[in-house]
Amino acid sequence: MKISVADWLIRYGAPVLALLLPAYIIAPPLIPLDGFREDFSTALAKATGMPVAIKGGARMSLLGHPMLSLQNVVIGGANIKTLRFRISWASVFDLANARIASAIKIDGANFTLTDLAAPRFTGRMLLTNSTVEYAGKKYDIASADISPGRIVARIGTESRKYGIDLDGDKFKISDRGGGLEISGVIETSEIGAVKAHGNIAVETRDINAMFGFAYPKISEKTNARADWWWDGGKNLYVKNISGKSGGASFGGEIKLSANGAGGLDMEIESARFEKGDMSITVSGGRISGGAAHKVGVAFYQKNPARSAHCEFSGNPKVWECGAWSVIGRDMTASGRLSVSETEYIMSFKSEDAGPEIGMLDGLKKYMGARSGTVEFALPSVSGVARINGDKIEMEYMAANARLRDMPRAPPLPESMLDARGNLSARIAADAASFDFDSMDWSLSMEGSGRFSIDHKDGGNLLAALTGKKALDFIMPRAALSASGVYKGGAIMNLTVRLGDMEFEGMYFGGALTLKTKHLDMDKILNAQWFDKIEDNQYLSADPLLAPFGFGTNLAITADKITLMGATYAGFVYSLNSESQKMSVGDSGSGSLLLTISKNRSRYRYLVQSNRFFVKGELFSASSPVNVRGATVTARGEMESYGQTRYDIWRNMSGTVEVSLDGGTVIGLGTDGFYANALKMGRSDAENAVRRALSGGETEIKEMEISGEYSGGDFRTTRPFLLTARHTDITGNFKVQGGEASIAANVVMRGTAPVPRPIALTITGAGRNYSLSDIMRNFDMDYLREFATEHRKF
Repeated sequence: MKISVADWLIRYGAPVLALLLPAYIIAPPLIPLDGFREDFSTALAKATGMPVAIKGGARMSLLGHPMLSLQNVVIGGANIKTLRFRISWASVFDLANARIASAIKIDGANFTLTDLAAPRFTGRMLLTNSTVEYAGKKYDIASADISPGRIVARIGTESRKYGIDLDGDKFKISDRGGGLEISGVIETSEIGAVKAHGNIAVETRDINAMFGFAYPKISEKTNARADWWWDGGKNLYVKNISGKSGGASFGGEIKLSANGAGGLDMEIESARFEKGDMSITVSGGRISGGAAHKVGVAFYQKNPARSAHCEFSGNPKVWECGAWSVIGRDMTASGRLSVSETEYIMSFKSEDAGPEIGMLDGLKKYMGARSGTVEFALPSVSGVARINGDKIEMEYMAANARLRDMPRAPPLPESMLDARGNLSARIAADAASFDFDSMDWSLSMEGSGRFSIDHKDGGNLLAALTGKKALDFIMPRAALSASGVYKGGAIMNLTVRLGDMEFEGMYFGGALTLKTKHLDMDKILNAQWFDKIEDNQYLSADPLLAPFGFGTNLAITADKITLMGATYAGFVYSLNSESQKMSVGDSGSGSLLLTISKNRSRYRYLVQSNRFFVKGELFSASSPVNVRGATVTARGEMESYGQTRYDIWRNMSGTVEVSLDGGTVIGLGTDGFYANALKMGRSDAENAVRRALSGGETEIKEMEISGEYSGGDFRTTRPFLLTARHTDITGNFKVQGGEASIAANVVMRGTAPVPRPIALTITGAGRNYSLSDIMRNFDMDYLREFATEHRKF
């Protein structure tokens, strides 16, 4: 008997449904179906077109439409934590050929993209809480809707979030903050090869965070656009770059290539940065693994015109300029530079006269806390500098150099700092040591402050130190050397050598103190100048007043002093801006004190002597009568003004009081007359008197002179008195217009019981006296008797 479908359902279907309904209500909503893993894998493989492996559990829910939930699934190399999708009721009984009736929901997937081709499966996938790795970088997928030919996703990194929209062959990637947009077209060839091209636009205030690089640190707002091409393989070309960052504009083109380590290599075709009159160009080289390799970097500046080039290799912490060069108005140089995290080594050479070594300060600031070594070679300077923090130590040698060009010029006058010579220097943070050797002088100084200076001409050295013209009356080419310890503006342990004279002392508080055993002024003063003093006095300053131009306080003591061939003991000299004092305190020769006070161009002189023995002649060589070898007690007060020696003496005026004890009068010969008194006859007496009044020498018992000096003229203010052996001379003395004259009365005792004074006049024209008047009162017999009884002086 034939049974219809309706009968089958009534007879058999109803009881079966009656039995299934309670089971559906009572049974748990998820049914474990681990035994059907292969069937589910087959169904998913058909839906995705990729191999599928289910390694975890499999469950099916019968609530609503049947839904499969799979754990630990691998689809085409992607690891998936949980995968869910719905199937039709009809597929429940044929799971190997189950028809997926909804989107496949994936949670916790981790997969890698090898290209950007559109999905090849026919279904739809929804991803959450997943990660995707592309081009060596991992991205978090917050959500993704993947359907045939379309992907819409929200992905991100630790610091940035992006939206992706892939529609067929077109796509767009945008920063959720709105600062980045990448758009383009994916081209797929007939054989499945994929290429792409498009544009990129950036606008951000933190480009470092946007692209994940730390160096260089860019804090300004950045806007940029570029075109890009991807060849479908390892290479990405970015061209027509243009943009601005802060006040700088930039452009260029680069090539990015995937390397075997999963990173990117960048080949720089060209790059350009411009700001104001400064531009930077980058060409050649590549960046790989976070490091640059022989990247050519060039800097250009318009005003002042200069350029620099560096072949850069390394990363921001460890790098080098394999070759660098600088060309500019003030410096042209080339060299190498190697930089690590803690130190740097730099070498350079230049054909210029030499850049300022002060450039090390700028290098120190740029290199930060690194310690460094800088080797340099210039036509006239070569050496090495060591930089450690704020400390710079440098050793160098320079030919034809100036002390002024040292980083720390020594405390010398301008003229000496500008002198040129050979220099060997050692410069430390707190001390400078150097040896300097010029044509005429040399100077050495140690870091401790110890120095020595040698000059071929002490007069020229004094002129350089004082800033005054060299003094003509100083002995020319007299070698001078000095040594000591200079510190804090003071000089201790000072030793000065001038010829064979040696001085010891110190310089402190603006005062120079020297002591010597023997001060030989005849070796310091230029005798040839004094030989021509009548001519030189119009051209030079007065030797006594010249020390006022020394510019410092001075004190000199000497055990003995030699001047004009005479030597005295106990010499003391002091000088300041207002006065000079010099004295001799010789126990054998008496004492002499000269004080000169200065008030602008006016001078006051005070001369005091106490039984001072004058070994030479007392008056000038032009005087018709002179005194030699006398013991002088005197006081003189003078005033004057002017610049040259002639002005000073022409304008000088004052008073002089002189008392002489002993010595010899040159120009009178009465001693010879009395010495021959017992031998002469009456016929010889007249000639003997003539000789005595015309010349010869006579020893002095005592002599007193008081007078006034004014404008080169001198006159006695009261009659002078000269007492000699058996002779008394009194009278007046004057110098006027350079001519000296004496009007005196000479009393020659013993020539008569009551000798008559002889009127003697001495002028430049000669001597006048009346010999007949003398002889009329001459008593030869009385003279013999007198000479016999008065033999003592």
